[in-house]
Amino acid sequence: MRTLLISLALLATLTVSHAKVGRQAILQSGDGPIIIALGDIPTPVIYQAAIDDYMVFVRARLETVVTDLKALSLALEHNDLKSAQKAYLSAHYAYETIRPIVLVFGNMDRMINSPASAYLLQENDPNFKGFHAVEYALFHKHDVHDALRENQRLLKYLRDLVKRAEIETLFLPKLVQSAPDFAEHILENKLSGRDHYYSGADLSEINANLDGIEAILTVLKPHLDDAFVASVEENIHAIRQQLSPYDQSGSYLPLDQLTQTDRQHLYGLTSQLAETLAQLRGLLAIEVYHSFDSKEMP
Repeated sequence: MRTLLISLALLATLTVSHAKVGRQAILQSGDGPIIIALGDIPTPVIYQAAIDDYMVFVRARLETVVTDLKALSLALEHNDLKSAQKAYLSAHYAYETIRPIVLVFGNMDRMINSPASAYLLQENDPNFKGFHAVEYALFHKHDVHDALRENQRLLKYLRDLVKRAEIETLFLPKLVQSAPDFAEHILENKLSGRDHYYSGADLSEINANLDGIEAILTVLKPHLDDAFVASVEENIHAIRQQLSPYDQSGSYLPLDQLTQTDRQHLYGLTSQLAETLAQLRGLLAIEVYHSFDSKEMP
């Protein structure tokens, strides 16, 4: 009887412990020990300098976005629509260089960068706000008053995002995953025209997404094989070469000017880039497993 009671007590202890754990993530990097953690996965010390360098880049880009949005408001206050449009394009370009990283900060990207197609009433939906609401007012409605109102609200969100980026950090698996996410974003949103109905900036912002990939590659380069880095750089160069006929002195032609042949070539090159970047996790010997408590499952 005593043995049975001890066994039941141990079982109860294990059950409670398992319930508290819920979801656990296991990270194995190289030959180091397995790390078990709740929530975010710690970054192995060997990669911490890369994370720190990348967060410097992210914070600088966010400051650029805020500066450009301030210039946008100033232009609108002086009824200068053309300068406001230019400031918008500059601000959103900078944002697109770090966009997958913003997804780490909860629902911030959804709040500040969702297109009208994400809402039931599209442009007339009261929840339509952020970058694309400003873009709509600037490039479609040409409404200075609406653009200024939406931009002031957007600036508030960006200032909040800057504060979060100053105190939070990024974990290695999320940084590594962001590289192929940039390429997938080009395929799903830029080449489809989903992101920019009004300004026609899709081709320009493909370059922004490539800048984002290069920033990640730069901080991880000390840990990567030279041949892999060269392969990615050549792929990025090929995409930019494919876009070069549409570059009008730094301002790209609208997406609807892209020929079907060039679009197909860009799809092929970008798909190849996404597949190559998906190898990063394996090359850095990062394996992430998730174990779910059955009580967490719907």
